[in-house]
Amino acid sequence: CFAPLVRWATAGFADRRLALAVDPTNLGDRFTILTVSVVFRSCAVPVAWQVQRGDAPGSWNEHWKRLLGLLRAALGDGWQVLVLSDRGLQSKELFQAITGLGWHPLMRVKKGGHFRPDGWAKGMALGQFVARRGGRWRGRGVAWPTSSRLSCTLLACWEDGHEEPWLILTDLGPQGATAVWYAWRSWIEHGFRDLKSDGWQLSKTRMTDPER
Repeated sequence: CFAPLVRWATAGFADRRLALAVDPTNLGDRFTILTVSVVFRSCAVPVAWQVQRGDAPGSWNEHWKRLLGLLRAALGDGWQVLVLSDRGLQSKELFQAITGLGWHPLMRVKKGGHFRPDGWAKGMALGQFVARRGGRWRGRGVAWPTSSRLSCTLLACWEDGHEEPWLILTDLGPQGATAVWYAWRSWIEHGFRDLKSDGWQLSKTRMTDPER
């Protein structure tokens, strides 16, 4: 159902610009549901998902790549798509899988990693680019320069009212993107609430088999 669902969810998007959020949600320790949602008007419509046991081992990247690939085929060409992900999903593999589809990641990463801006001899911890509230920084460079070495743009900001900065990696140029777009990712949490405790009452399911 993924292809007709994503076409229905985007039918009114005349400008063919789309934001997708990828995130897992849990039903206790029974299921982990890897979900791709169209974020829209402060909520989210799930358009592709993988249900697996809560204790299933292994990386999720292959699942994300399969789900996003199915949606890319369903949407076709001519779409500008942002894919928003939180810190638990940060990886060079997923970043490059998204750009390989012709889409643009906005991948939040942990502040303990390092980033070396273009032209700098040395990098520094990501969190040091915005060390206090009100700070902003953006520029091209290499994330994780001593290990994964991902060429990308860093968008960093720390807004008032937030306990930590947002540190976002993207393939878009520094002048063509802003960290505040990442606020759309929070809308998937509203979608999970609708699925689990409001409209669909998914939290009350008696199913135990993820294949069902």
